[in-house]
Amino acid sequence: MDQFSMTKPKVPQHKFAVDSHTAVCQILRDQRSFESPWRSLRGTYVSENAISALTSFQQEAESSQLYRSPKAAKVYLDFLIGKAKVLVEGAAYHLGGTYNQIDFVRDVAIPLNARFLAELFCLNVKSRNSNPSGVHTPSELYKLLLEVRNWTSTASPDPAAQWYKRRKAQESALKLTESTSVSVSRAAGWAISSWLWGSTPEGKCAEPANVKEVGADIVKSLRASGRSETEVAQTMWMMAVDGVGSPVTAITEVLDYFLSENGAAHWTQVQTLARQNSEKSNKRIGLYFLEAQRLISDQVCRRTAKASFKIGTKSIGSNEDVMLLISKANNDPHAFPSPTKFDPNRKDPRYITSGFGPTSMLSHDILLAYGTALLKIAAQMEGLRRAPNEMGKLKRVQLDEERHKHAQVYGRWYMTPDWGYLVSEPTTWKLEFDNFQDPLLSTQG
Repeated sequence: MDQFSMTKPKVPQHKFAVDSHTAVCQILRDQRSFESPWRSLRGTYVSENAISALTSFQQEAESSQLYRSPKAAKVYLDFLIGKAKVLVEGAAYHLGGTYNQIDFVRDVAIPLNARFLAELFCLNVKSRNSNPSGVHTPSELYKLLLEVRNWTSTASPDPAAQWYKRRKAQESALKLTESTSVSVSRAAGWAISSWLWGSTPEGKCAEPANVKEVGADIVKSLRASGRSETEVAQTMWMMAVDGVGSPVTAITEVLDYFLSENGAAHWTQVQTLARQNSEKSNKRIGLYFLEAQRLISDQVCRRTAKASFKIGTKSIGSNEDVMLLISKANNDPHAFPSPTKFDPNRKDPRYITSGFGPTSMLSHDILLAYGTALLKIAAQMEGLRRAPNEMGKLKRVQLDEERHKHAQVYGRWYMTPDWGYLVSEPTTWKLEFDNFQDPLLSTQG
């Protein structure tokens, strides 16, 4: 009953917009003064202890050799490239000769996002080889995680819309907690056995051998801190929510840019790097991905001020929502000289790639590995191009800030395949290509 109120409707709360690079970074770092969206999960069957565990985990993850080492980055990338290759080969529709068509978002980007998060955060997803008795399909898992994210990050001023979003988030939270509790229990046992058969004396591997080992170690760390199995399960899927959806949007927008007239010359360079298949070329592809995302992203994230605060000459009131315009911060000329120029060779670039939840540093690594892997896979699809007519259109809708400020909903949105609903992340985009080369068999550079 504490989720209901007899309070009369009121005018939507004012949202304070911040767009300078310095101010956005300051707010993202200051988690004591600016509350993350996770606090809105109160009342969605998530315990306060789980939310606290999520916040405290960030400090360990930011400096951990296990989660953020160069070896971990390679483990993430290898997993993503291998799974993406299988998805492309399985989803491509051969139309004769060298003519192939694929729904890149629906059949590659979305299932890859879900499978990687499931492996990294011990979520219970079906897999023909490793987990045939899993609870969720990749598409189901993606939808559950995204419904929680939509409630926490894109709250609507419309009470009816808020009620619906909260209800869907509650249903998803219950399902995720129940299914993840089972996989967390298995992961805890797997972590113990892996320690007995050859890790460090403390029982903590200095560097991961695979993605699953990273997830098992996170479970072990949370259990060692005294968290219950249910709290650990909730913390694990909340971390996954931090990495769902936005990577799909990022790679879709970036690839759309490279396939456009403005990005064609840079796409040729990405293709050359992809064929080299070396650690150095992979890092360069990552820089191309980050620079393209900086240039074309329309990302916004939300924080709530816990007390009155001053940013420059402007004052933010207590409990006031703050909208961080990350896309504008990434085009701030003080941080990025010549911001409209595509330049993957920037010296000491300070890209803001995420900021949704407390595990934003780990989210950055996830996004970079995911974007690099899919950009490399796409570059191996010879003659890659948009499908003709409506099929090849990225169903994008740009809501003008000035015209829609009364609803406080603006920015870049997407349409479902039938153009029936407005959604926060792309759901479909059909591309064509001639041949697909194995990215693991390219010439070493």
